[in-house]
Amino acid sequence: IRLRWEACFREAEGLPPRMRTWQQHCWASAYPWAHAAGGTLALVYQVLYLLRQTDVWSPALHLLGLRVVRHIPEPPQPDLVPKSRLLRLRDAAGTAGSMSIWGLMYLLQFMQWWYQREHLLQPFQPRKVPPPPPARPPYRDSPLPPVRPSTDSADGNVGPRLVLLPQDRTVCPLCHRVRRNPAMSSGGYVFCYTCLVPHVQRYGHCPVTGLAMAVEQVRRIRDESD
Repeated sequence: IRLRWEACFREAEGLPPRMRTWQQHCWASAYPWAHAAGGTLALVYQVLYLLRQTDVWSPALHLLGLRVVRHIPEPPQPDLVPKSRLLRLRDAAGTAGSMSIWGLMYLLQFMQWWYQREHLLQPFQPRKVPPPPPARPPYRDSPLPPVRPSTDSADGNVGPRLVLLPQDRTVCPLCHRVRRNPAMSSGGYVFCYTCLVPHVQRYGHCPVTGLAMAVEQVRRIRDESD
């Protein structure tokens, strides 16, 4: 009935006011109020039912004389007929098997977690720091690399001329004075430009490492301290 009433209301609403009959005019005006009143009454019934003031859920059930009550199931009765020993053994085996499977799964999960965290669960054992190696003066027991005589130099019979690095980084290894106008060899060491170029022209190698190099490989360096 409610669906039919809504269909009639929608039909009346869809027509222009001049094409409606007097029944449709009355229905279009009265149905919204009736619908709102019915919804309010149904809400009142439901609130009263939830507050346990009535056992009727809706006005429709009230008109039909139906009551809504809670059905509480009765507790299961124990079996009066005793089970045979075979049935009891079957039930016990099923329960034990199910519990064993779950226990095995939890054990596997625990073992996986344990082996993943084993290195974190070990107690911390501080170890002694090993002593440093004994101090050794520079260039002691360290033979200089052998260098072949330069064939491009003016004096081909002159042997290698290698120098040691001074402890003071600002001193030129060739002239043993404060470095001026620095220049770098192919071995990465810095000398005075006026000292490095003649040495390379004469011997054709780095004064420290003995690596073969030419004058074109000398790199000038800009020293901000000058």
